[in-house]
Parts: sequence; structure tokens; C-alpha cells
Amino acid sequence: MRRRRDVLAVVPVLLIAWLLLTINLGGAWVGHQDANGAWISTAALNFQHHGFLTLSGLPALDTTPSLAAPPRYYTSHPPIAVWLPTALISVIGYDETVMRFTFAALTLIGAAALYRLVRGLLGERWAWWTLAFYIAMPMTAYFGRMPDHEAPALLWGFLFALVLTAYLRRGQRHHLMLLALLAVIQAWTAWGGLILVWALCAAGMYANRARVRELVGVAVIGGAAAVAVLGYYQLVWSGAIDDLLWRLVWRTSAQSGGIGSETFSAAEYVVVALVRVLTLGTPSIAVLALIGTWRAPIRSTLPPGTPGEIMRLARALPLAFIAGGAAFMLIFRNAAYIHDYYLIYVTPGIALLAAGAMQIRPRRSVRWIRPLVVALTLMIPFATVHYTRQLHSGSADTQPLRVADALARYTQPQDTIYANTPNLGLAIELYARRQVTWASPPDAALAVVDAQSGDRTFYLGCRLMDERLEALQTQIVVTEDCKLFVIR
Repeated sequence: MRRRRDVLAVVPVLLIAWLLLTINLGGAWVGHQDANGAWISTAALNFQHHGFLTLSGLPALDTTPSLAAPPRYYTSHPPIAVWLPTALISVIGYDETVMRFTFAALTLIGAAALYRLVRGLLGERWAWWTLAFYIAMPMTAYFGRMPDHEAPALLWGFLFALVLTAYLRRGQRHHLMLLALLAVIQAWTAWGGLILVWALCAAGMYANRARVRELVGVAVIGGAAAVAVLGYYQLVWSGAIDDLLWRLVWRTSAQSGGIGSETFSAAEYVVVALVRVLTLGTPSIAVLALIGTWRAPIRSTLPPGTPGEIMRLARALPLAFIAGGAAFMLIFRNAAYIHDYYLIYVTPGIALLAAGAMQIRPRRSVRWIRPLVVALTLMIPFATVHYTRQLHSGSADTQPLRVADALARYTQPQDTIYANTPNLGLAIELYARRQVTWASPPDAALAVVDAQSGDRTFYLGCRLMDERLEALQTQIVVTEDCKLFVIR
């Protein structure tokens, strides 16, 4: 940025973004979708406690002081999202603040990269509004600091699009090599990020058909890197491929991990996705995106003499982000149905389209557009505050921490612990340093009574009425709704 005026215009927006991203930065992993922070933390702590080489770099979800044989490897996603915070906590030490800081910083850098990308294609005004809408979305403000794959994947995606723009302008070999490198990094970061790379490659092919062969090569390199991830996992742990295939099977059900559970219809899926666009993207930004799609003057905002391939890329870029995000949600439809943050790959495209509504110069026949756009824009801060507060509201729940405290106090790491609740649950295991078998009916736990020998066995029953458990002598009240029963 060459002018002080540009800096003064953008820095306040980034400061507001940082303010939103750092709310309750050190909170426990008990809020909405905080199970992701718990599992990333667990895997990073295992690297720290047991050694990166001992685990061969594979994330493991063991929550007891000693590793299982084999460890509880987690191979559903590529490993870079775990490796990044592991590097930081190895220097600073573990804390929830450090974990969230890592991903909040990646999101903030990504927002700056998005601004630079749009500024180079469509100018400063379009870029400013894209940045403002992007950080105003509760999706970015809340999930942008969540430890998981999305923050780094979006950053790599924005950088990929920046390099793609430079490559289409100048066609230099080092740009092509950098695109290939970013495709590999994406494949080792997130499946959704790799799909986004493929969508951006398609946009580049549309923009300049003379570059089709090279961009197909970049896409193939990304795919080969994804295969390398799977090969690496399988080499270290022979169950990696089977585990991933199992998860792909249950992703067609309506419950996480519930093979054979009731599925959802296409209509239900579409309704859920649209509701999330309206809440996590705010209703105003969603309507502005529709207006931008209808009336945005991309051609007239480009500087005179803009090459045709850059003009076509500018038109295709919002669609690439939306199509890439939508493809990811369709392929992993069960996870997208359960996890609202899977929509995050679509949000840059929505922000780009909404910014287009701010460029409209209404003609006499559509003068009503300008007051509508102004009214919608003024409503955005209220929606951002409202929906972001709703997302943060779950962080006040102390019941999981009380359960974890009771498990740590009354059980030992080698004890067998069952629970009737669904897998709430990894945060409890992380803070208790215990392993729990979730969603177990009382019969599974009481069956050990007939065994001749075995470890001490406990049953965590929440909102459960069972005469056989109530007849047991040792019952420890954990919370108002939960008891810890000593089975053996």
C-alpha cells in the first residue's frame, strides 16, 4: 500500500477484526463447536508430552498420561492444522489463549490477503467493502479463531488466488512453481482447502485458456499431495485408510458417527444451509450479495486497459469461492449438516458479491436501490453483535468442567469409564486426563459385573433413571443432572 490514506482506511477495519477474534480468547473448550479446540489441543499436547517423532507426526487423541497401543490416531483430516499450534506451544507453553491466538492471527493475515487480492483486481473501494463485510460476518468473527483447518486453509486459498492473478498477468515460471507449492500445502492442511484450490484453478482456466495445461498440472499436483497424505497415514498406522473410509460412510447419516441413523432430505439440507447463510453471514450481507450478483458493475470498475484474462478472473473469483465451498459441503454433506462452520469457505465469495452492491450507480429506473443498500449496511453491526453473542453464549456452561473435575478426582487413568451421554466429550477427557467410552447404555457397563476380573469401572449417568444403577452402593453426585456410579 503506497499511500498513507489507504493504510488509515484499512487498519481500523483490521483492528475491529482483531477485537472480534480475541473475545474470550482464553476460555475453556466448552462453547459452541469448541470440541475442535479440544481435539486440536489434545493432539498438540500429545506431540509435546510424548514427542513428535514418537508419534511419527500423526495427531493422536489419547487423553491419559500414557499412550494406547496403538495410539488413538486421528486421520480424518490432514495434519498441518495440528502442526502449526504444536510449534508455538513448544516455545510458549500450552494455554487455550495460545491455541486460539494462532488461528485468530492466521484469519487476520488472511483478511489482509483478501483485501490485497480484491484491490489488485477491482480497486480499493471494492476491496475495502469486501474486507469490511468479511470480518463483519459472525462466521469469521467467531469461527476465525477456532482451532481447526479453516483459518489456515482460507489463508493459503487467498495467497493462491493472489499468485494466480500474478501468473495470469505475467506468466512467469516462479509463479507457477509457487502455485504448485501452495496446492501441496493446502492438501496437507484441509480437504476443503484443496477443493478450493481446484475451483480457483478452474477460474484461472476460464480466465486464460492458454494456461489450461499448466493449471491442470497444478490441480493434479494438489491431488497427488492428498494421496501422499493418505499414504503417509497408512504407512504409520495400518488402520488409517479404513478409518477414513468408515468416516466417509457415516458422513451420509444425520448423526456424527452414527452409521444407519436417520438421514436428511435434500430440502432439509438446503434449508439448513440457507439459515446459516442468513445468521452466520447476517441477513443484510446475504441480501447485498444478491443485489451485487444482479447489478454489480465489475466491467466498469476495472481500470481502462485491463487485460481480458484479469477481467474474466475478477468475474469468476466470487463464483470460485462459492462453488468450491459448496462442493466441499456436498461431498462431506453429513459433516456440513452437523457443523455450521463448514460454510466458511463460501463466505469470501459472499463478501465479494456484497461489496459489488456498494459500487452500483443506480439509474433513474432503479433509484430505490441506493436507500435499500444504505439501510442494509447500517443494520449489519446489529446483526453481527447479536449472532456473535449467541455463538459465544455457550462458553458460560461450567457443567463439563465440573464433570471433568469429578472424573479426575475419583478415578485413575487406567480405570474404565462409561457414559450414557453422546460424545460431548473430548473437552471433558482433555481436562480430566481420562478416556471415556461415550454413548454407552447401562447394559454395556453392568456386563462387567459378571466378569471375574478387570479394571475398576465407573458409569457416568446424566438424566438417567435406571434401577440397577440406583441400587449400587457408591454414587457420587457430579452435577444436578449427573451421577458417577462405581460399577466395580
